[in-house]
Amino acid sequence: MNCREALEYVSAVVDGEAEAEKRKEFDRHIASCLSCRNEFEIEAMTKRVIGWKLSVTKAPDDLRMNILQQVYTGFSTQGTERIGVGAFVEKFLSWPFVKPALALGVVVIAVLVGISILSRREPERVGPASTTTDMIDQAVEHYANYLQGGMQLQVVSSNHDQVRTFFKDKVAYEVHIPEIGGSELIGGVLCNHEGVKFLSLVYKRGDKVIYFYIGCSKEMKTSGKVGLCAKAESDLQKTGWYFDTTRVNCNVAVWREKDEVCSVVADMKKEELLALLKE
Repeated sequence: MNCREALEYVSAVVDGEAEAEKRKEFDRHIASCLSCRNEFEIEAMTKRVIGWKLSVTKAPDDLRMNILQQVYTGFSTQGTERIGVGAFVEKFLSWPFVKPALALGVVVIAVLVGISILSRREPERVGPASTTTDMIDQAVEHYANYLQGGMQLQVVSSNHDQVRTFFKDKVAYEVHIPEIGGSELIGGVLCNHEGVKFLSLVYKRGDKVIYFYIGCSKEMKTSGKVGLCAKAESDLQKTGWYFDTTRVNCNVAVWREKDEVCSVVADMKKEELLALLKE
């Protein structure tokens, strides 16, 4: 499959209408073609955003009949008299349902254009720098930045292999993308604190954002510029886990996995976080 064929097939893949064999060809192509993968991720993310923000509500039958009647009346010649273009436009805009519908259309177009512009920015940028040397504080800070729209993802994809491939040459440890039941991977960004690199991953579970912040233990220790508080280090040595439940609007869980120090931030109770990570 070449680029032209892949771009023509993007909508079918996003809508789940792709044939199995064609989908395999498409996946093989975007695995090696950054341009086509970006187009796919933009359209997939657009559909997800619209799905989060908008819902379909069936109009009452009497409202539908009223709208159809008004449209029919507008096009009617009312005998032999024809309505001019200007008069029809004026009458059309005077109908009560038209202006709200046009306003909604403008909002949707603005969202799509905004997503497209943001997604096409240079992919090699690094996430915003933190103002603290404590890893947990950094994780909470970046989580808040993302919720407020201050953090732009470098890669937007729900495909774990694609996200892993994107980051594997950018960090000094083996990239692990967690599989979380009932949650969808949104994408990630590389954060840098004075030369120490952290992998940030964003997931969506219902209306909640789950934010992972992962660093290399050796890199953190060698640099001496970012670390964990004494309580966190103590709990990790004793139990393998540390929970920070003192934050406003979120809780934090920390654990070690191979060469990584992992943290997750979410607006969930401690028990929910633990259950989430053990799924």
